[in-house]
Amino acid sequence: MKELIDKLENILGSPLDPADANAQMLAGVSVALRERQQDADFEALFIRRSIREDDPWSGHMAFPGGRFDASDGSLKHTAIREAQEEIGLDLVAFGNYLGALAPLEPMRSKPPRNLIIEPHFFLLRETPELTLDHMEVAEAMWLPLAPMISGETHTATEYFFDGRAHQFPSFSTPGDQPIWGLTYRILETLFSLIDPHFKPLDLSQADLVTDQN
Repeated sequence: MKELIDKLENILGSPLDPADANAQMLAGVSVALRERQQDADFEALFIRRSIREDDPWSGHMAFPGGRFDASDGSLKHTAIREAQEEIGLDLVAFGNYLGALAPLEPMRSKPPRNLIIEPHFFLLRETPELTLDHMEVAEAMWLPLAPMISGETHTATEYFFDGRAHQFPSFSTPGDQPIWGLTYRILETLFSLIDPHFKPLDLSQADLVTDQN
C-alpha cells in the first residue's frame, strides 16, 4: 500500500489555478481510491452516468465530477463538491487528498480549447454509504486496478461519429459498460506513470472500420 501511495504523491501535483487556464470550460473529477480487503490491490470508485439527452457523456462510465463554478475557487473543490452532490461522498470527511493529475482535454477539441478536465486523487480512510442523485448517476461501483494495469481487462469499444465507426481502447467492466474516452485516458496516463510495464491497447491499425449509412 505504502509503495503505491508514495508513487502517487511523487507524480501528482498541485491543482491548476482556474485563472491560468486557457479554456472556455473547466471541470474537475475525483478519483477515490481504497485498499481492497482481500489483497494488496486498490480499487477506484466509478460511476455510470444516467441517460440524459442534455449530457454528452450520457450512460458512460466516468469518475464523479462536473463543471467548475466560480464559487468553487479551485478545480479541487469542484471535484469535492460534485462527489458530494452526485453520490453523497464527503471526500473531506472520509478522504486524504493526494494531488492532481495534469489536466486533459477531449481528443477532438480544437483551439480555442472548449474544455479541460483536471483529475483529483483521494485515498479513503473508510467507505461511507453512498447516496446517488439518480438524475445524474445511474450506479456507482468499485473496480480493482490490478486487472486494468496488467491488461487483463483491455478491450476495444466502437463508437459512431462523422458517419464512421471508430474503435477506441477501453477497459471492460462486470456490467458490460466499458471505461473509455477521457476516463480511460486518465487511467492510461496514471498507469503509465506508476508502472513502466503498463502497455496501452494499440488500435492504430483499426481506427476507422465501418461506414454508417
